[in-house]
Amino acid sequence: MAATRWLVAGVLAYVASIVGLGLLYGYPLKYYEPVLPFVLVPAMLVGVRRWMPDQCSMWLGLALGAVLAGGVAWFQVYVAGTPRAFGAHGNPIPFGHIALMLSGASMCGFLYFSRRRESLALRMLCLAGVAGGFVASFLSGSKGGWFAIFLIFLIWGWRVTACRPMAVRLAGVVAICAAFPLLLWLAPRELVWDRLVGGLDGALHWFSAGDVTEGSVSIRFEIWRFGLSQFWERPLFGWPQSEAVAAMREHLRQFDVHAVLPPNFGTFDNLLVETLIGGGLVGLLGLVSLFVGVLVAFARLYLRGAADHREMALAGLLMAVFVLGYGLSVNVLGINAFRQVFVSWSALWLGMSLWAPADWRRPETR
Repeated sequence: MAATRWLVAGVLAYVASIVGLGLLYGYPLKYYEPVLPFVLVPAMLVGVRRWMPDQCSMWLGLALGAVLAGGVAWFQVYVAGTPRAFGAHGNPIPFGHIALMLSGASMCGFLYFSRRRESLALRMLCLAGVAGGFVASFLSGSKGGWFAIFLIFLIWGWRVTACRPMAVRLAGVVAICAAFPLLLWLAPRELVWDRLVGGLDGALHWFSAGDVTEGSVSIRFEIWRFGLSQFWERPLFGWPQSEAVAAMREHLRQFDVHAVLPPNFGTFDNLLVETLIGGGLVGLLGLVSLFVGVLVAFARLYLRGAADHREMALAGLLMAVFVLGYGLSVNVLGINAFRQVFVSWSALWLGMSLWAPADWRRPETR
């Protein structure tokens, strides 16, 4: 189909790059686990086409998930006394980042119900989902994903004022930019401001002295610098994973990082750096092809698809941008939870955008 040619080409290029590098370096079978969700995309699309969910139910499900994420985070921090909310994942970073993906999807649901002038209760539930995702992200302390909050506000303001004069729309954008620092100011000080200030201090110290002072920003900068230097030594296919990780651990021994890093630390905490050092330019070509394919496919559906499918295409675009942004501070496609959410949600929205009739509703059953 014309709408999916870029997507198919991108997924095939990504899978081919991963499989090719695995064969080149003789990796064991478990190495290929990250490509399984992408290989299963055709089966996901078949499932969507055979069992076409109601778009209303889908948006409400995502909003309810975001509300529950916020509730769980609130309970863990203010009742159970957990320093950072982590949900059921055990790691606050994926929990906070995926909560923001739920929040962005809830915003798209709000736009869908507003455009169709559905009941106020449905729209309020979606707004509650947006807020629930924000709460979960703030209480998780995963500051690497907070750019998504600003992006959600910006898109929401731009779409809500779509029928207004351009001057009003631009004024709304300026107001959102001015209100964003206020939102951060109202957030919990220990989990938001203290982490932002600590990360900024670490970054400034690294740029001035080249030293690692904390386990969030400065150590990531040092790992990225080392990873890029290693990439330039073998730019075409990169390094075998075991050699790259061993060299990184050896490099970090010159810094006093034993208090902030586990002894088995084995990631470069950056999707681009991880791809370059482990796959070189071949891996980078596959990664770029994947995201170009996803973005072009959803952009075509947003611009040329049915009006009733526009919010799903917008959600697909948002998720791809979120994952790319998250990849600046974590190897997002190297974590199972991120892969499953990104691939399965994208397949769901793509299938519904392609095959669900406009203004379609599931028929009433007994």
